[in-house]
Amino acid sequence: MNNLELKLERVLYATVKQHEEMGFYDGWGKATEQLVEYTKTLR
Repeated sequence: MNNLELKLERVLYATVKQHEEMGFYDGWGKATEQLVEYTKTLR
C-alpha cells in the first residue's frame, strides 16, 4: 500500500466514523437501496 492509499483509507475511515456518530451511516445504505428500487421501476 502506498502513501496515497494509506491517506485515502484514513479519510474513508474518518468519514464512516463521523457518519456513524451522526446516525447517518445506516441511512445512506437505506437511501441507496431505495434509489436502486426506484430506478428499476423506470425501465
